[in-house]
Amino acid sequence: RHSLGKDAQTIVDIQSPRNAGRLALWSIAVDMIKDHPWLGLGLDQMGEAFPGYRTTEFTSAEGADGVADRVHSDPLHLAVVAGIPAAIVFYAMVIVVLIRACSMARRVGMMNTPMWVPVLCGVAGYLLQSVVSIAVPGVHTLLFVLLGALVAARSMADAPGTAIEGIGVSADPAQGEPLTGRSVAGVGTPGRIE
Repeated sequence: RHSLGKDAQTIVDIQSPRNAGRLALWSIAVDMIKDHPWLGLGLDQMGEAFPGYRTTEFTSAEGADGVADRVHSDPLHLAVVAGIPAAIVFYAMVIVVLIRACSMARRVGMMNTPMWVPVLCGVAGYLLQSVVSIAVPGVHTLLFVLLGALVAARSMADAPGTAIEGIGVSADPAQGEPLTGRSVAGVGTPGRIE
């Protein structure tokens, strides 16, 4: 029987027996990355290569029949299957989107809107859990939806006379200062906001 409090404690306790398999798997992943740093093993090939990398630590934690086809860490898994450059490019892209979105939000006065905090928390929460977890398609898709929302908000805010409806922010960069707390019909409707 699991409890949320107990599960949370074991996540941060690296001495916990529940983490032995994960730590052994991360060590195996590092060995795989060392052997295939540029292009990785190939998509969905970790399970095929795993027997050649099995360690006694993994076997004692997960049993002789245990096989891993995922690393339980998205950054490590991406480097294992696609190589270090692919992992760097992916996370650099995510970081650039976040930096540019935060810059836009400050510029147009959007940082204090009700929509902004949940979107940023959603992205940050996903990225944090991805360090110690497996990408689940439904949840992984949410990351891209949230990043897309940030890119769209930035694009709308950069267009002269564009309103970002529903979050209480309108921007007219041609005027040189943000217009906040106004509402117009239609998301991204061009035209002068008065």
